[in-house]
Amino acid sequence: MQISLDRPAEGAWRMVGLAFAAQNFAIGLGIGSFGVLVLAIEQQYATSRTLASLGASLVLVAFGVFAPAATRLIERFSIRSTMIFGVVLGSLGYAALAVAPNIWWFLTAYLLLVGPGVLFAGNFPGSILISNWFPGTKGRAIGIMMIPLGVMLVPLACTPILETYGLQAVFWAMAAVNLLMLPLLLFVKDRPFYPAGYADQYTASDEANDGHGGVLLSSGQLLRRADFWLMVIGIGVLNGSGMIKISHLVALTAERGLSLADATMLLAVSGGAGAVGSMMFGWLADRVGGLRSLIVNGLVQAGTWVIFLFDPNMPVLIADAIVMGMAGAGVYAAMVVAFTDVFDASNLAKVMGVSGVFVVIPNFLSPPVAGLLRDMSGSYTMVLVAASAACLVSVACMAASLAYRAPVQPAAV
Repeated sequence: MQISLDRPAEGAWRMVGLAFAAQNFAIGLGIGSFGVLVLAIEQQYATSRTLASLGASLVLVAFGVFAPAATRLIERFSIRSTMIFGVVLGSLGYAALAVAPNIWWFLTAYLLLVGPGVLFAGNFPGSILISNWFPGTKGRAIGIMMIPLGVMLVPLACTPILETYGLQAVFWAMAAVNLLMLPLLLFVKDRPFYPAGYADQYTASDEANDGHGGVLLSSGQLLRRADFWLMVIGIGVLNGSGMIKISHLVALTAERGLSLADATMLLAVSGGAGAVGSMMFGWLADRVGGLRSLIVNGLVQAGTWVIFLFDPNMPVLIADAIVMGMAGAGVYAAMVVAFTDVFDASNLAKVMGVSGVFVVIPNFLSPPVAGLLRDMSGSYTMVLVAASAACLVSVACMAASLAYRAPVQPAAV
């Protein structure tokens, strides 16, 4: 029986819907809420702005620390069980935030409960789920999953609760709302059932395309591959560029004479454009491959930083913010397709788990490094040059990965 690899199994788009919901609950509550809560956290615990704003960064740290554990949970149990565990862990984390007696308890809850909860319930297992259901072109489906609806809606929902009932009420509400995902996750099915003969057809197609044949890699083998490190560096740099945008775009545009309202509007426009960019780069990855899509993304991001060197007017800045938001949000879908292209779908969970330990480092370091460059030079010019150059380094890494496609060898047993 012949089954088109480009045609997903019945029920595949239902899995996309579930992954989309889980990702937006996890990221929206865990990270999207944080921006409107920072000042209240600072006041509640009588602490510094530095400590008050550390929670979201600790979530990113948890992504790297616990990524291998997420891989292990998926391999030993199931995607559904991992996502359910993540939801429970996240709600326990929000409850711990609500009763935290001091800032150190508060930050520990973000690192050990909220961060792993977001990781286990969000886009990490969602990507594996979609990869299982879309054995051929999966970029568009992952792009849909990554539409940042929760990041846009959660802050709007948190603000009135914060103003009326206070910080603790926000966290209790988040703990309760997060649990609403549990009944939906019961409908998650790790992979479709295919008729006899499909596995042989898929393997034959896979071998014809890239020679992998479903060979499983060990973590040690991944760490010894040059193409793995090239992709980790390139993807990490692109993600770091996006974090600089989130952290410094308002200050950058304000320094160039815009009002705070205009600068904030550019950030909002950039964030909204991410919904389109996630789908667009997923579609592009399906058409030309993940690595080529990431090369395009890196060139686009490099250009968006260079434009600021020419003191553009407001219409140009709006257009630039839209393109910047599209490219930043498009990295993830292209990354998943690239990992699948290079290492095979059977290794996706392992590759994402191992790479996550390293990819998170630029996410965490880019904003403070950009701030340091700004303080040292007295303006954002050096930051703009460095960010653009870093994106071009990413392009070179992806191009080198495209040229170097090491054969996959069986893991030693």
